[in-house]
Amino acid sequence: MGLTVSMAAVQEFLEEIGESPSEPLEFDDYVRVVDVCQKHEGFQRHERKELETTFHRFDQGGQGELSMAMVFDLLRYIYGYTLREDEAHQIMRDIDSNKNGTLSFDEFLFMMRQYKETELKRARAAYTMYSGSRQDGGLSFANLPGAVESMKLAPRRDIIQRFQGDQPASSTLSFDTFVEIVESCRVDNVLELRKQASFNKEQCSLIGRRFRDHAGNANVLTRGQVLWLLMSIGMTLGTAEEREQVLSLLGEARASAVEAGVDEAEVGDDTGITLWALTHLLRLLLRRGQAKRQSEEDAAAAEAGFSSAEVSEFREVFSKWVALHREESVATA
Repeated sequence: MGLTVSMAAVQEFLEEIGESPSEPLEFDDYVRVVDVCQKHEGFQRHERKELETTFHRFDQGGQGELSMAMVFDLLRYIYGYTLREDEAHQIMRDIDSNKNGTLSFDEFLFMMRQYKETELKRARAAYTMYSGSRQDGGLSFANLPGAVESMKLAPRRDIIQRFQGDQPASSTLSFDTFVEIVESCRVDNVLELRKQASFNKEQCSLIGRRFRDHAGNANVLTRGQVLWLLMSIGMTLGTAEEREQVLSLLGEARASAVEAGVDEAEVGDDTGITLWALTHLLRLLLRRGQAKRQSEEDAAAAEAGFSSAEVSEFREVFSKWVALHREESVATA
């Protein structure tokens, strides 16, 4: 099947076809279980519900399809960090089975299964490496932080303690339990990244320096200082209309910060723009830039009479050419 499923998922699929997990299966029943598993892409009921809620969060028009601009936002929301545009387009080329340039829920579910399979392979490698030569093949709680860190996640003490309970550090945990812990740490990491508007540590540090350069000894920026800061990083705000358009986003930036988990008292107001508000304003401006580029590309494709499938093919050829050109440049450097 190509799917890695947990025992809890198998039990749920058995119950869905009316079979008991404790009873042996006939071949026909096994085939029915496989069909259910493939239909649900190996996800349990609560996982499918969460994914469906996430999808509809971005399907604002209720069309059942997401545009490329919405896919950027969706991937940022799920992964916590921002993919490069070429990475997002590559995902769309791999997942968009009907080549219509949009993402359906079934395609989204398949995408998330591919992502989960990749993460499970990484988790299996980490679990095996940190289990060492133990005869029972289990991973000890003492080695758990290292295994989690090897997956580029911060091992949260509260999460580990919740799973460990009163067990000694030498006690072991199963692979399924390790996956649960990794997922809990990943979710925690994503929530923190959402507060940072999906900017990484280095980017947040740079934003903070820019903020302090313009705020001086104050903890907030005025509207004018926000405009000066944006112009200092290369944004063109030559007209009153352009400046007003940017300032009109401040309320949305504060709301975005609060929704991401920032305390409402830390987002300021229109007269005092905090670092959190500025961070989310920058993300809004970047999103608008992406949406504008995508809209211009769609308009150009429509004017030239190209289909979404043809545009996808052109982009793939162009991406391969750029990658080849980079390799040649490195080779001759």
